[in-house]
Amino acid sequence: MSDKTYSHQSDAGRFECSESALRWVCKEKVIFKYQFCSWDEHMKRPSCVDYMPAGPLLDITLTSGKIEEVHLPHWICVDLNSKMSDMFKVLHVDTCGDFVEQVSEVTSYHVKLFQPDFSPLGAMIRRTFGLPVKVFYDTLIYRTHKEFLTLDVYLVPPDPAVKQEVEQEQNPHGSIKLLKPGPDKSLQLGDKFSLTTNKTDADIQPSTRELRCDGRNYFEVFIRDADSDFTLRLQSKQNTVWTCTIHKGDYQSQTTDHNEGKKRKIRIDE
Repeated sequence: MSDKTYSHQSDAGRFECSESALRWVCKEKVIFKYQFCSWDEHMKRPSCVDYMPAGPLLDITLTSGKIEEVHLPHWICVDLNSKMSDMFKVLHVDTCGDFVEQVSEVTSYHVKLFQPDFSPLGAMIRRTFGLPVKVFYDTLIYRTHKEFLTLDVYLVPPDPAVKQEVEQEQNPHGSIKLLKPGPDKSLQLGDKFSLTTNKTDADIQPSTRELRCDGRNYFEVFIRDADSDFTLRLQSKQNTVWTCTIHKGDYQSQTTDHNEGKKRKIRIDE
């Protein structure tokens, strides 16, 4: 579970948390808190074997009032004109164990639950052979503390629990996070991706990697004599899906910006 707890208090209305994209609808004043949880333990259980995570797992505790609707964020690229919406479910964890719950509605970025009961909740999607699933993933880039320039590049879901796990692995080794934009295109799970650079002396391992939802999508970039800007390029089936410029100052600087901004709620008028 994440070591951060987020708290919200709102009057009647529709709101969204800027930290997690969690939305809620209430007719009265409500107070609640939540934490991000790891999916790992739950995905091993029989109730989840036919599914994969489609959004962050949120442990929500309502302390005052009643929430009429909760809209859980997801990272799946949804074709709302297809039957893909029928593949979504919500993992509900209570004292009796894990069970899979029907969703009330699916939108491009959320699954809705009406009159929800609160506990750890997270969007899942059914694994269906032959049906491609596209996802919106982020990139994490860490400059490691090694003699020559070595970058660890991860493709991860926009899940703070996953990102915290990576950070906890990297920080003890003195790695520095480089803040760069992620892909603005969806990526298809199961496709093979390669990471390349315009540096001719770069060594990147592995040469290709299959994008998975249940493993670390990780590349190591090694450049012995780095002394200028260079570009990273992520490709699949000869199509470029992401580019990023690494500036000389990015890897020669000894500090990085760890300010992630303050959490806030946003009233939604819709």
